[in-house]
Amino acid sequence: MPLFKPGSIPSFLYNQLFVTPTLDPSLSFTGQTVIVTGSNVGLGFSAAQQIAQRGASRVILAVRTISKGETAARRIRASLPGSDSDLKTTIEVWPLDLSRYQSVKDFAARATNELDRLDVLLENAGVGLFEFEMQEEDEGSIKTNVLSTILLALLLLP
Repeated sequence: MPLFKPGSIPSFLYNQLFVTPTLDPSLSFTGQTVIVTGSNVGLGFSAAQQIAQRGASRVILAVRTISKGETAARRIRASLPGSDSDLKTTIEVWPLDLSRYQSVKDFAARATNELDRLDVLLENAGVGLFEFEMQEEDEGSIKTNVLSTILLALLLLP
């Protein structure tokens, strides 16, 4: 019998504080092309790093600030076995600002033109604005977290 009833608040808190999820060691991204938005910090960085370590051919870090993306790319490359010349994974940094629709359209057009395939689009980027802020006639957090995220997914569908 479980310690807490599944789905209860005590069960949720226990799982959040004391349970470390494990990844299937056989999970592989070998030969795949993956885009991860918001991949220079936090969960997005960790996901991009795990994907690269699992053999993806190409990992594209979609970030708002290129210099921060380049720093993340260096950290990911350093975490991979072998030297830079041995790496089978290409880590690229592409600009994507989800607070601007034109940036989303430009990113999608570049992906469509430059990628021969796209296996995974991991849309992780998001903002937590503490004050109401308009961005191009839309509220900022809704625009970034919902509207631009959906737009990117729709534009990248085959």
